Amino acid sequence: MPFKQPSGRLGLGAYIAYSIPALPMAAFAVPIYIYIPPFYAQELGISLAAIGTVLTLARIIDAFAQPVIGRWVTLCAASCENAAAPETRCGS
Repeated sequence: MPFKQPSGRLGLGAYIAYSIPALPMAAFAVPIYIYIPPFYAQELGISLAAIGTVLTLARIIDAFAQPVIGRWVTLCAASCENAAAPETRCGS
């Protein structure tokens, strides 16, 4: 399965290869969504609806923040490559 199709678009193999590193991260996140809500409900007295709302809002905010941060990092890296002193422009 080639990574690039003749049209220049990424093929299915590339999408699978890029998504494989997300599996271990998801394995750590799943227990949070399973065990944290009942724990907070029992120990802190927070309603499950409130906990679910907060977790859902966090995911929605993350869905919008990740592309913005990725774009910003790309632009910062590009400007650092063109700069005479990259440590002064990007703080590295």
